[in-house]
Amino acid sequence: MSTVFERAIELLGSTRLVIGVAGDEPGLLDAAAAAGGPCAGCRDQRTAAFAAAGASLTTGAPSVLCTHEGPDLLNALVGISEAHSARVPLLVVTQTTGSPEAGRGAFQGFPVHTFGPGLFRWTHRVRDEADLYWALRHGETIARTAGGPVHVMVDAAIGAATAAASVPGAPDPAAPARASEAAITAAARRLLNARRAVLILGGGARGTDPAAVTAIAEATGAVVLVTAAGRGTFPEDHPHFGGLAGLYLAPEAAAVLAATDELLVIGSALEETARMEWSPHPDARITQVDTDPTVIGRALAATAVHGDAPAFVAALAAVLAGRAPSAPQSWSGLAALPDDGSLTAPAVFRALSAALPGSGIEVLAQENGMADLWGYYAPALRLPTGIRTLVPGEQTALGFGLGAGLGAALTGSRVLAIGGDGAFGMNVPTLSTALENRATIAFVELIDGGFGWPSSTRATGDPLVNFQVPSGAAALAAATGTPSLHVTNAEELPEAFETILAERGPALLSVHLAQRRPFPPPSASPDP
Repeated sequence: MSTVFERAIELLGSTRLVIGVAGDEPGLLDAAAAAGGPCAGCRDQRTAAFAAAGASLTTGAPSVLCTHEGPDLLNALVGISEAHSARVPLLVVTQTTGSPEAGRGAFQGFPVHTFGPGLFRWTHRVRDEADLYWALRHGETIARTAGGPVHVMVDAAIGAATAAASVPGAPDPAAPARASEAAITAAARRLLNARRAVLILGGGARGTDPAAVTAIAEATGAVVLVTAAGRGTFPEDHPHFGGLAGLYLAPEAAAVLAATDELLVIGSALEETARMEWSPHPDARITQVDTDPTVIGRALAATAVHGDAPAFVAALAAVLAGRAPSAPQSWSGLAALPDDGSLTAPAVFRALSAALPGSGIEVLAQENGMADLWGYYAPALRLPTGIRTLVPGEQTALGFGLGAGLGAALTGSRVLAIGGDGAFGMNVPTLSTALENRATIAFVELIDGGFGWPSSTRATGDPLVNFQVPSGAAALAAATGTPSLHVTNAEELPEAFETILAERGPALLSVHLAQRRPFPPPSASPDP
């Protein structure tokens, strides 16, 4: 006889990741572990939430984050807010106690039903067994179509009971919203008539065919930029590639953006970090394509095209098919960074650019601290075709990159996760879970003793943001026999990357940076 939780796992299938921290009594996480699908027990709820988001982004199937009423769910909220801001589909299932002491000081009681906008796209309190099955099906549909976490709350007694209700069949996938033919034709006409066209592709453009984007760029002579979440949607070795938009903008791309008369934005909400370091020319026409009509024109006035990004790109490429390739106006590519031979963050990412092709790495997971920023700067790191990136969203929670990389590894991908010693020190449970599960993930720790962004605004040596005690990552690797290497000069990087990327299972590369290199580089700041 199956319990309701066991039958719920059957409904959810055997391919998506189910993850969380075990509760006092067996629950949905235990049922998933017994079923044998992708499942992991964590020691920290933040790690579990980050990993669930990373697995969802990697596989395309909403992961299941198992939580419990009280501090368990509260600790996971950082990761859930990151998934919400990045529009990552996620099923959060919270097991409630149903205690008769509810409202009278129940142990670890908390009004979890009050959480809503800003964390979840939809919430539901389950009434009975059949209602749980319906909520899981309906919640997944909302998570996929609206993009973000949904919250299903179920009493422990309902889940532990013997299953009696039938499981509803899976609904047909919702058809993506498609832009009108008139909107696609108009976008093509504006690009062809432009003197200096620019495309910006965001995280919503994931799933587009890079060949179709390439065809659009070549037919119109457009320079193509991507956001951090949009990497992989356009080949970074293509001569039309202009690097990353916003905070990570190279000076050559800043000049092109300032002069463009036609800007086509696909799958980006143009949030603050995507608009840093540039502003459009007053006469520039902007067209914004998104499935969420509420973000179109929110940051910059734009012509609205409501529709699915991959479908729009495919249709636009078809309209432009057969045209002779056109070179961008006033564009000669991105200049190389100078190399003084010292062991700095730019040197690490240059070496990584050379090491990734042919390495078998499928996913690059990145943090967003001061040293990490160089990994988003195209002159320092060109992402090889075929490698997916996992990056934080607007919340930029410390540890998201490491945890998301763990989630991808738990679903079978080969992962490299890179971050600073501040992120590693705060997220040791991520490493512990990777080691426990023998996940194929190569961790790269950039060690400079500073605490990310706050260290850039304070004096060198300020004890608030400069630390002498190491993160503990190397000690953990040594204690568990995990393959690890230490690099103290730039000449060691190529061999170290080759060695660490060949490992099957967890591994650690500790890079002791010789100095903190400020970001952006002085030459990257556009003239006022």
